[in-house]
Amino acid sequence: WNGDITFTTSQKLHYAFFHGVSVFCHSGFSNLEGNFSNPHVSHSYLLLLAVTGVIVLGSIGYAATFDLISIKRLRERMLNPKKNWTLQTRIALYATLILITCGSICWFLAEQNDALKDQKLIEAAFTSIFNIAGARGAGFYSVNIGSFSPWLINIYMLLMIIGVSASSPGGGIKTSFLSPNCWRIFRYIGNAFTLGAIIVFGLSYFILQITDPIHSTREIVFEIISASTNTGLSYGITATLSLTGKYVIMGDMILGRIGIPVTLYLF
Repeated sequence: WNGDITFTTSQKLHYAFFHGVSVFCHSGFSNLEGNFSNPHVSHSYLLLLAVTGVIVLGSIGYAATFDLISIKRLRERMLNPKKNWTLQTRIALYATLILITCGSICWFLAEQNDALKDQKLIEAAFTSIFNIAGARGAGFYSVNIGSFSPWLINIYMLLMIIGVSASSPGGGIKTSFLSPNCWRIFRYIGNAFTLGAIIVFGLSYFILQITDPIHSTREIVFEIISASTNTGLSYGITATLSLTGKYVIMGDMILGRIGIPVTLYLF
């Protein structure tokens, strides 16, 4: 925390526990006004780094986390140094590393003359990594999204669609689809999955264009993708949506949580 904040020990424990659960579970909830863009914490870089670590741990999934840090697996690898991580763990780690690295570089290049102009290189790096990690399903940010350039918004939408890894509480199509086995399965369900996603997205977009014509296409698309992938980010228009528009976003969040394949099976 910044030095101008005075908390009792119990308050510190409360904030730490609340954010620890929310961050690991990719809930996107913060009891700080303005999320981590709150001026009291937006420049607390060690805090942002710690939160980023928890985001990454939550994003790789329970199975990968167990494979990495469980006493049983650690003992097995000590007895057999050649024993590798499981395929799912490797996909989760490598995909997370690639997405965060590439995304952070893009974020840095996009904001170096705006949000990062008064920051040192290491501070700018922490800020870039934190915001990109939060875009992959966690829903945390330290810079107002409404100030981003259009191409950075497009990167955010792509990261939200890709999402996190299998067995993680986050949303998106999951990085596990990078696995050859998953692609074989996707060949059988791909047409239905794609058609269902297009129908949900198209219907949501069509309704919002009618009920909320004052908002731009990019703003509406961003809100729909964020809701459908359960990311929790907003372009800043959610509160200004019409009642019908809010119901549409709520429906997208529910469908995104239970998944398109399950929805198609039920109906």
